[in-house]
Amino acid sequence: MQISGLMKNFIYLSLILFAAPLWGKDIYLAIGESHSFASRPLQKVIVQKKGLLSLYDHKNKITITGKKLGKTRLEIGEDIFEVFILHRKKYRTLQALKKWRAGKRGPFIEVKNKKVILNGKILLLNDFKSLKNFCHDFCDYENQTQYSPQLQKEVQSYLDELLSTNNLTAAKLKTSPYHTLRFPKSEKDQLSEYRSLLSPFGVQWFFDNNTFKQNSTIEIQVYIAHLKKSFLRQWGVEWPSRLSASVVPGQSPQIDSFQVAINALEASGNGQMLASPTLVTESGKEAQFHSGGEFPIQTRNTFNNSVDWKRYGLFLKTTPTSNSQNNMNIKIDLDISTLDHSQAVNGIPGLNRSHLNTQVTMVSPRPVLLSGFLQQGSEQARSGLPWLSQIPVFSPLFSTGQIHNTEYELVFILMPRLYDAQ
Repeated sequence: MQISGLMKNFIYLSLILFAAPLWGKDIYLAIGESHSFASRPLQKVIVQKKGLLSLYDHKNKITITGKKLGKTRLEIGEDIFEVFILHRKKYRTLQALKKWRAGKRGPFIEVKNKKVILNGKILLLNDFKSLKNFCHDFCDYENQTQYSPQLQKEVQSYLDELLSTNNLTAAKLKTSPYHTLRFPKSEKDQLSEYRSLLSPFGVQWFFDNNTFKQNSTIEIQVYIAHLKKSFLRQWGVEWPSRLSASVVPGQSPQIDSFQVAINALEASGNGQMLASPTLVTESGKEAQFHSGGEFPIQTRNTFNNSVDWKRYGLFLKTTPTSNSQNNMNIKIDLDISTLDHSQAVNGIPGLNRSHLNTQVTMVSPRPVLLSGFLQQGSEQARSGLPWLSQIPVFSPLFSTGQIHNTEYELVFILMPRLYDAQ
């Protein structure tokens, strides 16, 4: 019987395949853990690095036990195995990642230089999120997976939210050669919190002096205006009988229409805009606005004479703070001081002051009103705070001696706006 050339090639390849040793059989052991093989009499057993494994051959079974960290080759007859002996924590990590990887396309797991590495590609954000369901804070591995540009943004956003929700600093994710986040060295005392949150995702973290904490940036547009009382009643604001701060009620979308109305004050006849400074600061940091001047106070002692300059006018200090849910807390310190020459001592005038120190909390950015600065006793311009003409921002309103309608009042409106600092 003659055999065709095609059949000869098939038989030849089959003999090679079936006669060749079974390569690629990886075995993973923790130190102290054992694995058994079925054996045959007079079967050859070779261990490449004998110090890493202990071997016990009895009856029809060969048992190996991990002794030291490392990798070795084991030959049992014609079968060849690569044996990895891992630290128990890395071994548990490997088992957890195998369960996570089941049924997923793209990622794969490998062990190199005694490290467990997750490699390949992650295709869905939910696959990344689900790592925490399999790998808890005991996990110890390097995440070297890659993402599409869109998924990269989604992963970054997810990690930012995860950290911010736990009152930790968010940071830029670097994915090459492996996933890393860098934090300010001042955050090192929160190491356990970072470990608990990031270990399940294989993200490595570092603390150094060249990384700075990145908080949200908050802009506060300040409007100083002389308003009709009816203007704010339409927003549900009641005028106070004393100095106070209040948040405009309603839903946050009203802030846009409120700002439009403020910008159109004079055209609509609802009031007069005196000044509109803009304060920009980092969450938790103070911002200041000052309009006024200084006057000298001379002091004398045994050795020398000196002059101190005392400030007067409008001082506004505000410290806005936001959290990951965009809730805001705004501390406000407003001081209005004017010169009173009727109380002068040795030519140095006294000061008349109105002072408000308060804080407000809001679920989302809304206008904050500071009012009650002009009490209506008489209708003359000198009612309430008659020296305001000394302060630059108020002089157009109080320097002419005009008569004011009792339905107008001086107000400060703070419009906070939150920006993402990342």
